[in-house]
Amino acid sequence: TPDFEVVTDPILSLFTFRYVPDTDQDLDVLNQKLVDAINDDGRIYLTQTIHKGQKVIRFQVGQFDCEKQDIETAYDVILQIAKDIT
Repeated sequence: TPDFEVVTDPILSLFTFRYVPDTDQDLDVLNQKLVDAINDDGRIYLTQTIHKGQKVIRFQVGQFDCEKQDIETAYDVILQIAKDIT
């Protein structure tokens, strides 16, 4: 997806990504803002970490009964909120 990059390859059900739109904003600040807005929205919950000096967003599917629709919903939420904050 344009404006996003996968930062770490998946390890089991966890990978990290970063929001990298073409902007003058500090990307670490923007990624924290995205995580905060997603969590405030309440439909999904994400965490963040630092990887090689950059703030990245962690995505993990922890439920054994997760279905494709759940992943698609999370994807849609992330895209919508990213658009809303920039």
